[in-house]
Amino acid sequence: MAGDWIPITVDLTRRREVLIVAAKCGMTPREVVGGLIEFWGWVSMETADGCLRNVFVATLVAQFGLPECYWRALQCEGWLEESVEGIVVPNFERWLSNGAKARLGNALRQKEYRRKAVKVATNVATNVATNVATKALPQNSTVQKSKESITTLRSVIDSSKPSPKASEPPVLTFPVVGTNLDEWALEAAFIAELQTAYPGVDVPAECAKARAWCIANPANRKTARGMTRFLNGWMERAQNWARRSAQPAPVKTRPTLDVGAIMRAKAAEKGEVYE
Repeated sequence: MAGDWIPITVDLTRRREVLIVAAKCGMTPREVVGGLIEFWGWVSMETADGCLRNVFVATLVAQFGLPECYWRALQCEGWLEESVEGIVVPNFERWLSNGAKARLGNALRQKEYRRKAVKVATNVATNVATNVATKALPQNSTVQKSKESITTLRSVIDSSKPSPKASEPPVLTFPVVGTNLDEWALEAAFIAELQTAYPGVDVPAECAKARAWCIANPANRKTARGMTRFLNGWMERAQNWARRSAQPAPVKTRPTLDVGAIMRAKAAEKGEVYE
């Protein structure tokens, strides 16, 4: 359908997960990314929650013509999950849903608006400064007013730039590897973003579980850069399992056994009467 799109990061071909999948399957990173783009585009049109029921790895092999080792490698890197019900795409709500695309579009429009505002204010300040320097100003009062105008314009430019946020104490700290930092700070603002993206999950409780898991599994700890993706994947799985648990289990009934009818039939075969 014309106009459909999915967000892709510019460094996708250099991501660690892509390089690992390429090495396992004997493919180039571009081939791996090409398969991902085709798969993610198909997923965004086939499901609204990232769950592809009754679709399994064998189905993907036949659908996209990529070997089974490709999909298994994606599973190992946490980019694909398979259960008895079907395939689940982690982080679907954050990247591929209609809500995610709307949020990204709004952010890009706001960024472009701020960029144009700063550019206009800069041009005005430059023009005023040029006029002051090239024109003869016989009176000191006129020079002072021009300087005040330039100062005012510069203050407008500074006010249009995003102001740095005041640092807040972290809610939790996670042990990490691979950097000069031993811990990664989880801030309240990111918890609020996760709660908005995953309304069916108790985000603070799940964050505490994720921290306990990192402490208990030092060999599987993440880098500071990968912690946001790790927590998004954790919340995605928690929300998917909560939805499945909410579905009622089928009620199994046992057939009733009519012993009297069985005995009467056996007696009739022998020419007897069962009472």
